[in-house]
Order: sequence, then structure tokens, then C-alpha cells
Amino acid sequence: MKESLTVNRPAAPRRGSILRAAALIGLAAADTAPAEDPAPAAAPAGLATATSSHAGETAPAADWPQFLGPHRSGSVEESVAVWPDEGPTILWRRPAGDGFSGIAVAGGRAYTLWTEKRREYLFCLDAADGSELWRLDTGGKYFEPQGGNGPRSTPSVAGDHVYALGATGRLVAVHAATGKVLWSADLPSLFGGQMPRWGFSGSPLVDGDLLLVETAGGPGRALGALNRFTGEVVWSALDDPGSYSSPVAVDLAGMRQAVFFMRTGLVAVDPADGRLLWRRAWETPYDVHATTPLVIPPDGVFISSGYDKGAALVRVTRDGEALKAETVWTSRFMANRMATSVYADGHLYGFDSTILKCISAATGAEAWKVRGYGEGTLIRAGDKLVVLSDQGLLALVRAAPKAHQEVARAQVLEGKRCWTAPTLAGGRLFLRDDREVVCVDLSPG
Repeated sequence: MKESLTVNRPAAPRRGSILRAAALIGLAAADTAPAEDPAPAAAPAGLATATSSHAGETAPAADWPQFLGPHRSGSVEESVAVWPDEGPTILWRRPAGDGFSGIAVAGGRAYTLWTEKRREYLFCLDAADGSELWRLDTGGKYFEPQGGNGPRSTPSVAGDHVYALGATGRLVAVHAATGKVLWSADLPSLFGGQMPRWGFSGSPLVDGDLLLVETAGGPGRALGALNRFTGEVVWSALDDPGSYSSPVAVDLAGMRQAVFFMRTGLVAVDPADGRLLWRRAWETPYDVHATTPLVIPPDGVFISSGYDKGAALVRVTRDGEALKAETVWTSRFMANRMATSVYADGHLYGFDSTILKCISAATGAEAWKVRGYGEGTLIRAGDKLVVLSDQGLLALVRAAPKAHQEVARAQVLEGKRCWTAPTLAGGRLFLRDDREVVCVDLSPG
């Protein structure tokens, strides 16, 4: 069977046989990959496979090269300054358009997507002053008045390349400095699927020489790996319906794994060939899984979803030559509908709908809760939480389990849908809504 890219690459043969999804079983029992399922074929000679790096290349300390930062955890060990009562220093502002794409920062450039005049664009901005360096048309504007118009996915930067996925499924690889298109693909056409109800939302994941994506494809094509330099399909796997989460590549129980939060639950595959390693069933009303799986040291994966579903901690262990995933706890105390929680020193911090909470990572027990930030987003910078409310209020909160301690606040955005998580790179905080992008100086000293 031939797979076709949409721009300037020749048709590439499909790499790998269909891997049927395992039957889902209850959360009380451990799941492993079924022995009778055929594994997708290995990548052919000449196509490199995944390495142990988080983003293909080690990111400099001052970079935030992908969704939720260097390790897709929403956390960095970077200190931020507490601003005075009159507010933080705003380094620059610039207009933006519809969309919820995060901001990836690498090499002094900031990359994000938004729409203008009924078109969607990948933008490259000068991180120092916000000026536009280049833009690339990535397709027509995605309209969804209930969930919000525009792109959802965040670009990923690896070396000299930027990878971006538009809301309708156009995936592009471009040169980071110039925006020159290296290759592009239309995911619905390439993998025989269709756009998810709320648009393509998962951010592409770079792992070594591979680009991993949730494709919303047909049978055996729910997940896909492409050679990130050529756009050729390396493997495709699983039958699960598409979701809105971004995957993460991690080492658990001594094995490299790509973990996806699919519509039917949490699954892990070998990033080199797409072989199913384990799965845990987890279904949510309205079929919305939008948060990213979060690794809890040494061997845990935290997941959460909204609509009164809640959260779970899954532990991954060895079972002979196979892997076993079992649920440690479930709780309704942390139902993340859109924003992924962050982890620090044995505790999780995140939004249970419109309530900011801290819970124990060991037990799921609630430590504290507070209202006042709406259904916001957050990241962790050292011992502080950087919290952005859904109405543009920026706050610093101590990442401490004893009590909620806010140490600074300021209104920095005026939009009504501040649903994009902050980006922190080299002491500069990048924020956006559906009207503008703002850069705030949080550098210590």
C-alpha cells in the first residue's frame, strides 16, 4: 500500500503491519500487550529510530522548545522574580489572532500558530522584541465557536527544524531560521482518518530521528511515526479513536516508551516500531482527554480528565520480559479538563475545573484548594507556580503543600479565553490569548 505526502515528497510505503487494539479491561487489573497481536514491522534500513533524548537534541537551559517545556512536564528548575505591587515589567506586546497554540522558544526565536483573515499561520517571532521574522500559511481557519476558533497544537523545535500541526491536520516541517518548508503531510489523507470533533490538538513529539503524532487515522493507524527529516512514514499502529492530548516520551521500568492519552485510555508503545507495551482503560464523558500524561518518579504516570471524571496514578513495572501497568489510586479531587497539572516534591498542583488544588502524588489526597483563577493554566518554575487565570490574571504561588500562598499578582492580558499555558525561557515569560502575545520579565535580580 502506498502512503502519499501532500507536497513535494514521493509516496512512501506504509511501514509496519496493523496492530489491533487490545481489549479494554477494568482499572482494577493490570494490562499488558496481548501476545497474539502482531507487532508493526521495524523501520527499514536507512530510516533511523528513536534515541533516548527528550526532543531529538538537548535543549539549552534558556529554551522552551516544545509543549510544556523541555521534558513536557510543565516544570523547569529556573528561578523567577517576585514583582513589586505595581506589577511586572512588560518587555513587549504584539497583536495575535484566534487560537490556543502554545509558544515554543529556541535560539532566540518564538514559534506559535494563530489565524488571520480566515487563514491559519505558523509564526516565527523575535523573542527579544516580538517582531515578526516570518510566517507560513498552514491552511484555512478552523471554526468552532463553542470550543474556540483556530489552532490548538504547539510547535516543536529540534535543532534547525520546527514541526507544527494545524487544526485541520496539516503537518509541516520547516527550517527554523527561514520558514522554508522541508516537507508537509495531510494527516487525514496520509493515515486514512478524519479530523477529530474539536480539531487536531496534540503537539508533535520529537524523539531522536522520529516525529510521533496521534493521527486520528483508520484501523491500525491511530498513531504514527514519521522520519522527521524526510516525512516518510516509519510505522503506524493501533485502532483507538483520536483524542486531544499530546504524547510524551519517557523511560519507565528500564524501557523507552511513548505514552499517549487516547480516547479509550492510556497506552504506551515502543517509539522505535509502534509495538504496544501496555494500556490502561480510562474513559471520560464527551470523549475528551486533553491533558498530557505526567511522569511521577520513579515509575508512575499521572492522568486526569474533566467532566467529573478525576485522576489516576498508574505504576509501570517489569513482568518478566513484558511491562505491567497497574492503578495505584484514583480520585475525583483533581479533574483537569484542559490544563495539565505539574509535579513538585511529592505533590501535584493543577486545576480541578475552576479550583486550583494541591494533592498528594502518593495517595491522591487533597492538601489545599482555592478559587479565584477561573479555569486557568499553570507551569512550575523552581519553588513557584506561575498561574494564568482564564481572564488574563497572572499570579505567582508557592509550590508548597501546607497552604495556598500567593506572593504576587497582576492583570497582564484582557482576553476572555486565556487557555494557553505559559512559556518560560531565560527569565522571560511568554503569554497569549486570542488577541495578543505578551512577554514579561521575570528574570531574578
